[in-house]
Amino acid sequence: MNESDNTPVMSSGGPSGIASWFQIWMKVVTKPNEETFAEITESPQAKTQTALIWAATSGVFGGIQRQLAP
Repeated sequence: MNESDNTPVMSSGGPSGIASWFQIWMKVVTKPNEETFAEITESPQAKTQTALIWAATSGVFGGIQRQLAP
């Protein structure tokens, strides 16, 4: 008799989307230390594409803020 494998297809590494974004930023703001950043970069959800998107988005918002500043 074969036993069925109950391993989930998708990893349950935590929330995704907006919930994940908010959770990561709360960690960074409330616990800005080397251990926090190492944990974030070693996450299976950490991808180069995501880092580039965040960097580009930050640059766009920084540029807009700079243009609006007196």
